[in-house]
Amino acid sequence: MKYHQFYTKNKKIIVLILIGLILIVGLGIGFCVVSFSKKKEIMDQSNEQTRNYIPEHNPSTNIPMKLTNCRLDKTIENIVEYDLSTNNQIKSTNFRSDGQTIENIIEFNPSNEKKLNQLIFDQTVKQ
Repeated sequence: MKYHQFYTKNKKIIVLILIGLILIVGLGIGFCVVSFSKKKEIMDQSNEQTRNYIPEHNPSTNIPMKLTNCRLDKTIENIVEYDLSTNNQIKSTNFRSDGQTIENIIEFNPSNEKKLNQLIFDQTVKQ
């Protein structure tokens, strides 16, 4: 009799644990699907002026990650780069229609977490 009570009690606990694990895994999968779909929406946003974003990343080398924004005629509108090895510099380059290039470099100082912003105007025509 004691063995039967012990077995049924443990069986109920095991069933409850399995139901809990199934719920946790289901919620985790649902969260991943929602977060991945939001990231895809951000990458696919476009209007009359902007066509697409082209991300570049090579984890085997220490090159910065690039995000390139192109217009409908495939001319580059702006490039955002950041250094994956230090995570303390972001560089944004905007190419204007009048031939000017504007570079904005933001450096993060990890010791005091302050941003040092540097804006560079290039008057030369890029071709």
